[in-house]
Amino acid sequence: MHPDKEGINRIVDILIEKGVKKFIISPGSRNAPLIKAFTNHPQAECYSVIDERSAAYFAMGIALKEQNPVAIICTSGTAVLNYAPAIAEAYYQQIPLIAITADRPEEMIDQREGQAIRQANIYHNYIKASCQFPQEPYDANRLWHGDRMVSEMINKAKQQPCGPIHINVPLREPLYNDGDYKEKNHKIIHTVTTKKSLSEETINELAKQWNAFDKKMILTGVLHPDKELDNTLSNIAQDKSVAVLTERLSNLSIGNYHHNIDRLLNAIPTSEKHKYAPQLLITIGTDVVSKQIKQFLRTHKPDQHWHIDISGNHTDTYKSLTHIIPVTPKTFFTQIVDKITPSKIDYYNMWNTLNDIEKHNTFLQNAPWSDFKVFGKLLPQIPANSVIHLGNSTPVRYAMLFEERKDVEWYANRGTSGIDGIISTAAGFASASKKINTVISGDVSFFYDSNALWNKHLPNNLKIIVINNQGGSIFRIIPGPASTGQLEDYFQTKQELNIKKMAEVFDLNYYFCDEKDNFNDVIKKVYQPHNKAVVLEIRTSGELNDIVLKNYFDNIKQL
Repeated sequence: MHPDKEGINRIVDILIEKGVKKFIISPGSRNAPLIKAFTNHPQAECYSVIDERSAAYFAMGIALKEQNPVAIICTSGTAVLNYAPAIAEAYYQQIPLIAITADRPEEMIDQREGQAIRQANIYHNYIKASCQFPQEPYDANRLWHGDRMVSEMINKAKQQPCGPIHINVPLREPLYNDGDYKEKNHKIIHTVTTKKSLSEETINELAKQWNAFDKKMILTGVLHPDKELDNTLSNIAQDKSVAVLTERLSNLSIGNYHHNIDRLLNAIPTSEKHKYAPQLLITIGTDVVSKQIKQFLRTHKPDQHWHIDISGNHTDTYKSLTHIIPVTPKTFFTQIVDKITPSKIDYYNMWNTLNDIEKHNTFLQNAPWSDFKVFGKLLPQIPANSVIHLGNSTPVRYAMLFEERKDVEWYANRGTSGIDGIISTAAGFASASKKINTVISGDVSFFYDSNALWNKHLPNNLKIIVINNQGGSIFRIIPGPASTGQLEDYFQTKQELNIKKMAEVFDLNYYFCDEKDNFNDVIKKVYQPHNKAVVLEIRTSGELNDIVLKNYFDNIKQL
């Protein structure tokens, strides 16, 4: 490598020595020195993914699976902006993504140079940290400066809560010169890991307040699977004065939890909703999908709201926040579990009696062919010990209405809740997983992220199920769009694109199902062994889905 590119080799060496092993590279010329450095390193596992937006989500999926940073490398200009959606998602999901972007020389920015935009600090609103790498460092001081910054960036990406960082690397020509740089004399700075816990005095005071309340609700948002947390929370849930309300993305299944939040809320008679309000609300995890529980808690406010988050962020989703507890949920519940005393109030069963499973099953059995019917038939048939990725808008919401699966893991891009990137994220996760990975997407989300299929690393354990209702069905469900007179063209964006032909373009296995087909036979074919990824298109009626869902909620209401 050309002597003035020595700093690039040191970036790669530091990343490798600090445990970053996987690198997703998109093509370009300005990033040629980076491409050469990463691909020539014997310990770097490199993937070539052409589309930068898809590449960043693909990397995020790997990082989500492995709980370890993954780096993305691209050329300069708008390629850098294409990383932005995934970086924003990674920031709010607390995923350690490392963006390394090649740039034009600093003196050529805003000088009408091709592929030159203002890249320094370009992601500042949704990133943990960023740095401008020293331009072509060649002396000892500049090399030390570059080493120090790279170590700091990686340390920040890995510190709890994790998140994305950005290293912008300005490069001059020549970009393709070969050299013989082999020496490893870089400097690495390590951050020592510490464990935060609450003092005995603090935990005793919190336990005293806990025990003074008769109705405690623990509401869980998005969580990575954690058996220790699940076991500890299960012990907490044995106290009948505690109601633990979870969602699929919480990945909690061991204890006596309430998994179907919207189903339960719709079953509460309007005149009795205040009776179900908690006195103490405890929240853990990140985003909660259910809009209904947010409205319920904002209307029927708890006396206290404790938010447990190691970041210490003042997240006041329900406008009742009284305590920030800056430790991990596992630490908090482990410390308090032996200090709480059961109350005589059976708050758990107040919520449990709302779950009329017979009424639910009867409606499902009699429901016409629709998205609701499809989810009721599909979710139980996904193989055990597998991973399910849910698309945003309707898939993630429908999944919440059906019975919990204790034998699968659940994921969705709920950091920013956008429809972009779900197929790419699932593909990245699946590439790092030995389990079957099923992604359930709407048709609009699928087409929006179709470049995810333009990836030679697409694994054969990936099953892509597209619920094709010819448009954004969510806009028929939420109030408002139908009243505009522009529902189909500007909200639902009704379309008739051909999913089969798209699967053929990318040489993927394809199956189709509608109400005329034998659903069980088709599903068996999808989950039989294949040598490449599978796309299953399930066709439903966009005009019927909202009617069925409304009838379902009307049916489970208690008068």
